[in-house]
Amino acid sequence: MKNIFQSLYSKISAIFLVLLLLLVVVQIYVSTTSSARFVQESEQKLNRNLAHDIAKEFEPFLQDSIHYGEIKHLMHYLMVMNPRVEIYLIDAGGRILAYFTGPGKKVWRKKIDLRPVKRFLQNQADFPVLGDDPRNLARKKPFSAATIQLPPNNRGYLYVILGSEQYDSVIDMIRESYILRITSLGLLVTISFTALLGLILFAML
Repeated sequence: MKNIFQSLYSKISAIFLVLLLLLVVVQIYVSTTSSARFVQESEQKLNRNLAHDIAKEFEPFLQDSIHYGEIKHLMHYLMVMNPRVEIYLIDAGGRILAYFTGPGKKVWRKKIDLRPVKRFLQNQADFPVLGDDPRNLARKKPFSAATIQLPPNNRGYLYVILGSEQYDSVIDMIRESYILRITSLGLLVTISFTALLGLILFAML
């Protein structure tokens, strides 16, 4: 009879341990996903008018024609001053007209989906509104956007990604460190709790 109880105890302990481990994994996923979404929403709301403010700086280079050299120089300057952003000049069809990228960096998209941009500009969108990342085909990012007049009389957009590649690399390192700490703590608590429960059940046999 004692062997039966010990076998039953072992099975219960194993099931309980698996359930606790699953709970830890779910908790980590929910926490990291929620925190990432909170950061995106906060970032976008805080920088909602950033593209509108920056657009004024580009107007002198869009009077009679698009002065690409001056525009790229200005983009470089603004991105040095604020390394967290990437700036793109977009036409009415979503085609990327101008951008600045450093050595070894590449823009993979030639055009972006304008639907999120138009939704953002309606001022009725639920944040965060995520748009195409020209430097990553698989990733969507929060952004700021503003309409801008392109010569001779065309509509365009200034598209500002909030969270550059450089910013992402730092955030990813911090996130990995955070997940590692939380996972280690969760496993420690799970194992300790399971061991304590095992001792209590064993004492009751």
